[in-house]
Amino acid sequence: MAKQVRQITPLAIRIWLVGIGATSLAVGANAGWLWLCTNIFNLKVLVPMGFQSTTYVEATLLRITLATAIAGLLATVIAVVLSKLLIGPRIWFLVSGLAVGLASIYGAITLPDISLTVKFSLSVMHVLATFLVVLPIAEALKIRESDLHRADLEYHEHFDNKNSADAGVITTSPAGTHTSNEAVKDMNQTQVIPLDSQDGGTSSSD
Repeated sequence: MAKQVRQITPLAIRIWLVGIGATSLAVGANAGWLWLCTNIFNLKVLVPMGFQSTTYVEATLLRITLATAIAGLLATVIAVVLSKLLIGPRIWFLVSGLAVGLASIYGAITLPDISLTVKFSLSVMHVLATFLVVLPIAEALKIRESDLHRADLEYHEHFDNKNSADAGVITTSPAGTHTSNEAVKDMNQTQVIPLDSQDGGTSSSD
């Protein structure tokens, strides 16, 4: 039996496809920006070795790709979970995603012991990753006409199956139903006793 729909939710497969596509786009954008900084602007971009680490290493293509891909896939997983748990997941994802993105930009700007140009280049990477990932996934969380149509079909399918099951329970015992119908028929019959009969009539004597 189909499960009754409690709320209208976007398709998880749509969120995954958009999230993977947006992550790939963000990876390409950050890789391109790193190439520009290294080969055109002749900058040596440095990144922290770990979270809240004061030790810096050179930002290679592999490091930037892995960091951006992990952030994008994590955002996609969060979007899928929010779409199934909350009503109106789009606004929740927008608020939380943009908040995390802005926090990462602030963290890049306030890194100690590195030049302003390196801070700027890292900030651009965080801006690209934030908006190229968060905005498309938020758009995928929007309820569309296809979602409404799908929910309506599942709703009616649920009650059609339920009504069919209830009807099957009633028709499984035709003998009992026949007996009940006969009893009702007998109760509706009215017995007429003639006035001149021995049971209910009156007799006259000379």
